[in-house]
Amino acid sequence: GAESGLLLEKNKLHEALDIALSLKNTIDESMSPEFVYALYVLMAEIYLLLHQRDKHEVTIKEVKGYIYESSSQYLLKNLSAYEARTTILNGDKTAAEEWLKNYFVNDNSFNEFYKIYRNFTTARAYILLMQTDKAWVVLNKLKALSENYDRLLDTAEADVLLAIVEWITGKKKEAQNRLLGVLLSMQQYGFIRVIANEGKAVLPILSS
Repeated sequence: GAESGLLLEKNKLHEALDIALSLKNTIDESMSPEFVYALYVLMAEIYLLLHQRDKHEVTIKEVKGYIYESSSQYLLKNLSAYEARTTILNGDKTAAEEWLKNYFVNDNSFNEFYKIYRNFTTARAYILLMQTDKAWVVLNKLKALSENYDRLLDTAEADVLLAIVEWITGKKKEAQNRLLGVLLSMQQYGFIRVIANEGKAVLPILSS
């Protein structure tokens, strides 16, 4: 599972999918719901990046079914964050507004690691809605948390989003320097998705 995820970060999508599909065939009741959930979402993300929308939607339905079958409804918050992130990355401001209305979003607990994925979704919602002050505070907390856990990719994700905030608030040089730092740190591993995932939002900084 880790190997598939790292191949995804390198944008080796077909290789990542082959491993994930092979792993899916081994799912049984001995596996933790968190692991099975992570595998399904990994597959959904690969299908999305391969522009296989039908398979993406089928996989989302499968994971929702699994969550209820395994009585793991606590995972629905993270799945909701994943679905919201997908639409927010497409520039859907209504989706961003709806995400921020969730009762579990406004608790300001950005120092709890198990909430990191949904909190990154919150940061993206703030950016899309041009609530840049809130995004800045949240992302610096997420970066500190990621560094504390020695999470290289999470730290890079925070810095990419911070660079976007800097760029859209007129701090062009700071954005360039920050993104350059991310590029250099990721280069040795071949990880590009953490940057490419942000699409048009990151293009002006890359071009500059």
